[in-house]
Amino acid sequence: MNVRALLAACAGLVTIAMAAANANAEVTSESGNDLYSRCINVDSRTAVADDFMCFGYVSGVADAMVANNNEIAGFRACLRVGLTRLQLSDVVEKWLQNHPEKRDFSAPGLVAHAFAEAFPCSQ
Repeated sequence: MNVRALLAACAGLVTIAMAAANANAEVTSESGNDLYSRCINVDSRTAVADDFMCFGYVSGVADAMVANNNEIAGFRACLRVGLTRLQLSDVVEKWLQNHPEKRDFSAPGLVAHAFAEAFPCSQ
């Protein structure tokens, strides 16, 4: 198993564990600020967990987008074959860094917006 596959598997397990731990909690969407802070975390005490959460979150939105005819929240993107999960995370991190005025919005829509700009569908 390569490192990226291991990271993806770990991210999935962390997401499932967090969902189980919060089963009775109120359902809210992560904001762009929350996601951005996870993606850029340099605190050695929590960086690995935050990296997994960032990577897993972005991967989950990408998978949902592909499953939903390449569209989420009104944003359409065509994620080409060969893109890596790391590339997708890099695109989202850069987009969030370049658009601080939008980071208070819901993270799934912001991730979809980043994908739509980076990977537009040809008409």
